[in-house]
Amino acid sequence: MFHSITYSPLDRKIATELMVEDPDGSVVFLALYNFPGLFQALQNALNAFLPIGQLLAIREPWMKQPAGADGNSMIRVDCPSDVIFLSGNESLLDGVSWREILPGVPYRYDSAMKLKGQGAAFYKSNLLIPAARLWSLAIEKDPSMPELFLNRAQAYNALGWHEAALRDAEKFLSDFPDSSLSFKAVYRAAVAEYGLHLYGNARGRFETLPEDMDKSWVAKCDRRIAEAASADYDWVGLFRSSEESIPRMDVADYIGPVEVKAISGRGGGRGVTATREVNTGDVLVVSKAFASVFSSELVQGEHNLALNLVTNRMDDATRIGLIHRIVEKIHGCPERSGQIFDLYGGAAYPHASGSYDPGLRADAHLHTPLVHAYDLDLTRIGHIISSNAFSVFAQQKSKCPAENERMAEDLLEHDLLERGSCLHTLPSLFNHACHSNAVWHTFGDVIVIRATSKISPGEEITIPYIAEVSEAERAKKLKTWFDGGCNCSLCIEDRGDGRVARNRREDILKKWQESGRKRFRSKSSVAAGDQIIEDTIRALKSTYQPDRTIRIELSYLHMEAMEHYQERGARAEDDALISKCFQHGFEALTCAGFTVVDAGLTHGSKATRNKLPISKDSAGCNMANIDSAITAMIYLSGLFVTWKKQIRAKRWFRAAWWGEIHTLPNNAASILTHTRHPVHEVHHGGGKAFRGLGGSDDPG
Repeated sequence: MFHSITYSPLDRKIATELMVEDPDGSVVFLALYNFPGLFQALQNALNAFLPIGQLLAIREPWMKQPAGADGNSMIRVDCPSDVIFLSGNESLLDGVSWREILPGVPYRYDSAMKLKGQGAAFYKSNLLIPAARLWSLAIEKDPSMPELFLNRAQAYNALGWHEAALRDAEKFLSDFPDSSLSFKAVYRAAVAEYGLHLYGNARGRFETLPEDMDKSWVAKCDRRIAEAASADYDWVGLFRSSEESIPRMDVADYIGPVEVKAISGRGGGRGVTATREVNTGDVLVVSKAFASVFSSELVQGEHNLALNLVTNRMDDATRIGLIHRIVEKIHGCPERSGQIFDLYGGAAYPHASGSYDPGLRADAHLHTPLVHAYDLDLTRIGHIISSNAFSVFAQQKSKCPAENERMAEDLLEHDLLERGSCLHTLPSLFNHACHSNAVWHTFGDVIVIRATSKISPGEEITIPYIAEVSEAERAKKLKTWFDGGCNCSLCIEDRGDGRVARNRREDILKKWQESGRKRFRSKSSVAAGDQIIEDTIRALKSTYQPDRTIRIELSYLHMEAMEHYQERGARAEDDALISKCFQHGFEALTCAGFTVVDAGLTHGSKATRNKLPISKDSAGCNMANIDSAITAMIYLSGLFVTWKKQIRAKRWFRAAWWGEIHTLPNNAASILTHTRHPVHEVHHGGGKAFRGLGGSDDPG
């Protein structure tokens, strides 16, 4: 045990750094990592958490030696539960004598009334943990002051520590039943229950409040109850809210026809299966993050990177901050720690069962801020985050439509803008498949998982963890989660093509990207352009087994050929070229995993006029660029408009819209161009409500 007293104001990098003095009078450099509330904290927060004179005891301290001759040794603390705040009266200090005269220990001799006022000042400065800590110290001095419980409950609710807030509010109602402030306690208890997703209980409390208090909470409870029961979400509202700078959503969780079961051969020994027949596009899970960090929350001008020793990759600031947020949430809500520690954390942390029902810890409650209910295992938390965290992607918005188009094209060519990191609980139990039967997308800190094909009862539901195209790239990326590669149908077929064929495929694509596309676009004659694209398609097609249908790399080339012949055919008004355009469009969709059930060019029979020209059994392979498939469908719709085949045009436009809704593509430039939708992260359901954001329902 190392005893110390803070000697200097704090500084902050990734760690919180300060100078402390030990009982012998030696001044030591101390670095505290993962401390609740101190990630990227500003100076006023640092001073409020650890003022000069604060007594500390550090369990199991370890000394880090300097890297160079001019460096200083330091004590490093990675686990915040190893830091014990002392007031000066604890038995831990028995037998400890200080060589130097101690400065006044902060708050030791302050009255409860003074601590209440200091806590209020901290609260007004949004220093919620220091405020709650001072109100806790005041309660220890004078538990007969009812306002202290109300104040602390308010701080706890603002922190998202709703179990602690509910306990304080209910203690007030129990200990001070005749108080004129009881309505405030009822309100804080209702807010806490709302935060705990106990919407029925919260609604009952809100209805008892005086008429002059905010009754909009009753309507919000009704909205959340409907969402949790039937996935009845305001998808347009969710989309608009996801464009906020810090997009934390106010929605209920929804658990559809799924259950967690033991799955042999999987890394965590578990997976998610369907409890009934699932149709393409069905909502399976909607989940708010246990913890989240967004780039817009970070201190501007700071750039934090850290080496992740689990993945051997550099983590950005949002992933670093996610560790802090999870530690802070577990600290304030220790009852819910099982939701995190029962997630997969690698081979070093096996699970006792194949289920996931962590429940609440009855032996863990928050009593005082900065006093941990139990010891934290930071190494395990790091492994859990590395195995389960989701990245949140988004596009930047632009005021100028022309700039939006350029931005859309740029983002379709490059990775999406990563704007945050989230850890979800139930969604983390879905296993990976490159050719999965479900897909996930995010609205801020909310993740939505939908089926992309029909799923039978008892069948495992999988989602894609990655977006790499080639089998070699996918296998390399998947080593983050498991060894041995993926055994989905797509990977088996890719490996079945043989290494020689796969290597040749990659060489063809590399040459196309490096020089072929440039020669194709700068062709000296249209015939030369035709020859270049057709030869490349034939060469690439020869690298697949003849009986394969999903050929992701080939779908991209068919798409480029489609655009090429569409431009030529439109200029020359040549039906033969337009027919080639149709042919490549249909091939692009087939290679992307769609089943084209009607590739006709005429109006067709009356029986087919209201049917989609693609099968609803599957919404494509998730490893394909679904945006390109959506674009292909809208190209086909536009071509039929040119040919004055309005019924065909509407059928293909509806197919594109169905594909958009059910596969939830990111950033389809076609939707931007044809329906004037803003460039945005995802399209999640919503039907005609979403279409209404863009203008007319149908072309023509």
